[in-house]
Amino acid sequence: MASGGTVGGRSRIRPAFGVWRGLIVASSVILALLLLLLPLSVLAPPVHAASAIVVTATRDENHYPTDARFFLEAHSDSDITKVSFNYQFVGSDTSAYMYPQFTPSREVKIEHRWDTRLKYAVPGSEMEYYWQLEDASGNVLKTQPTRFTFEDTRFKWQSVTSGLITLQWYEGGEGFGHQLLDASVNAAGQLSQSAGVEITSPIKIMLYATQRDMMGALEQGAQEWTGGRSFSDMGIVVIAAGSDPGGRAFGLRAVPHELSHVIVHRATDNPYSSLPPWLDEGLAMYAEGTQEASYGNALNRAVTENRLISLRSLSSSFPADPNQARLSYAESYSVVKFIIDQYGRDGMGKLLKVFAQGNTPDRALQQSIGTNLAGLEAQWRASLGAAPLPTARPGATNVGATPPVASNKVPAPASVATPAPSGTNGTTPAAAPSGSLPWAAPLAALVLVVIAGLGGGMLLRRRRGPNA
Repeated sequence: MASGGTVGGRSRIRPAFGVWRGLIVASSVILALLLLLLPLSVLAPPVHAASAIVVTATRDENHYPTDARFFLEAHSDSDITKVSFNYQFVGSDTSAYMYPQFTPSREVKIEHRWDTRLKYAVPGSEMEYYWQLEDASGNVLKTQPTRFTFEDTRFKWQSVTSGLITLQWYEGGEGFGHQLLDASVNAAGQLSQSAGVEITSPIKIMLYATQRDMMGALEQGAQEWTGGRSFSDMGIVVIAAGSDPGGRAFGLRAVPHELSHVIVHRATDNPYSSLPPWLDEGLAMYAEGTQEASYGNALNRAVTENRLISLRSLSSSFPADPNQARLSYAESYSVVKFIIDQYGRDGMGKLLKVFAQGNTPDRALQQSIGTNLAGLEAQWRASLGAAPLPTARPGATNVGATPPVASNKVPAPASVATPAPSGTNGTTPAAAPSGSLPWAAPLAALVLVVIAGLGGGMLLRRRRGPNA
């Protein structure tokens, strides 16, 4: 029987069909492997992906009150294009950042100088800072936060702590420091007992031996007569009080006074309103304890001569005239003492809580002790034996500054209230890379075309026979 003939009318094409079947099986195996490799080609990192940014060194130097310096060294496989210095002061609700100057490169060395004369920092203030770096490949690195203190480097400070109050000084022995610390602790207890306000977070009191020393640590433009300053948001009190008898006597009054401002501010701080000066300063005077005779004398003369300043006027800044300023403080102390004596700790405590909700003086007084500002003034004047409040009050105008003993509160150092650039610890992954097997998809399509062609050819051959 000749090769290629028929047996029983059936074509002999088995050898050819075996070849086609082998090709189909091989193509199917190749396709299956490509389909398995295709996801890996999408997920795998690019062959030339940049490595992580590496920080090799960070450090800082304190030269307060002149400046502070912060150093960074880092490198990457691609140019480091963006570096930010991010910080937040302890006690502040906002964070800020600066962009130090540098030239983009694969290796950078940065020295960032914080000029405390141009961007003021309170002596003794603490902040947390970190660096954030980005490179041309999209890598981002955020360093771990570091704590830094703007300590005045001109002096060798001593420190003593009781509870949440820390007192620092550099002139005088331990007895001097402990005496003023005891005065601050007693003042805090007085406020707790009479007004129901407590210390809830650390407070630092810094004593400078002379006013000249203190002025060297205050911001440019500070009044030359300033004897003390409270930075309530940061919980810092700065006072010029030496260890000599005069300085010690001043410190024993000024420390409780300024401490009161910090404690009361923290208890009543809100975004809508602040305490009227007569209440804020009155509580500070009350925290001092027994008042100097000069204040009582000023108040008695004003009652006798019918020259009392209205509480409405004392709800704004105090007069600049020294005599009128002294009378303003004397009245504030007298009114606060009247409220505590008349309505007790609960009355004063409730008054401060209502003020903390952002209420006006009239509404706060009405909700806490059942009268408005005019009603309170009428009661207080009657207790002094003073004439009723006149309907028209010619009297002093308020043009605003305070004497050396008084607090001159200022907000925390100005900062750009901009959220720090977002970031995560370590290096963030690069953007999703393109596939590392660019030929996989086209080849898979080609195999499908070949299989389709082979299958179609086989079917056509079976229909038409071997001799077609």
